[in-house]
Amino acid sequence: KVELKKEEIKKGDITIKKENGDINIENGTIIYKVTITSNYGTSSEVRLEDVMSKLEFDGTITAKKNDVETTINVTPTKDGFTACLPKMKAGDTYELIYKAKLPEGYQGTAIKAHNSIEAKSTNSDNKEITSKSEIDTVFDDGTIKKSGVKNEDGTVTWTITINEQEKDISGWTLKDILNGNTELNGTKATID
Repeated sequence: KVELKKEEIKKGDITIKKENGDINIENGTIIYKVTITSNYGTSSEVRLEDVMSKLEFDGTITAKKNDVETTINVTPTKDGFTACLPKMKAGDTYELIYKAKLPEGYQGTAIKAHNSIEAKSTNSDNKEITSKSEIDTVFDDGTIKKSGVKNEDGTVTWTITINEQEKDISGWTLKDILNGNTELNGTKATID
C-alpha cells in the first residue's frame, strides 16, 4: 500500500475506476464504463492500457470529458487496447464506454473473464503517478452447475443441475470428465 503525503498529491494525481455495465450472456458481450479523474491535474498526457483475459475489445470507445463528448485515439492490442488522453487539469473527468466480447465459440458458456485498466502520467515534479482498476465478470447463464459433497467413507456424491431456466437444450450431450487418479465407483445415477 502506498500512502501519499498531502503536498505530494497537490502536485498531481490520477484515479481510474472500471465498472461492469450490461452483460449479454447469450451473445457473450459486456459493456464497460471507465472513469478517470484528477483532483489536482497531471503534468503530461495520460496513457491508458487495458488488458483483457478471455475477452476481445470490439474496437470502439465513446468518450466524454467533463460530460462533453470527445474523441480519443485508441490502438487495439492482442489482449485489449492502449489510448492516450491529453494532460488533465484540476477537476477534469473522463468517462469511457466500450464493449468487449467473448471469443468466437464461447458465447453461452460459463466463463470468468478478467479485465484491468491502468492510467499513467506525471505530476509537477515529473514523478510518475499511476492508478489501476480491475474487475472480474462471470458469464454464466446457469444452464449447468456441478457441486460435490464428501461422504464419511471418503467418496464424493456429485450433483449436476441442468437447465433450471428450461431453455431449449435439445441435441445437447452431458459429459463429465474425472481428473487425475479419480475412479468412478459404480454407474448409478439418480435423475429427478
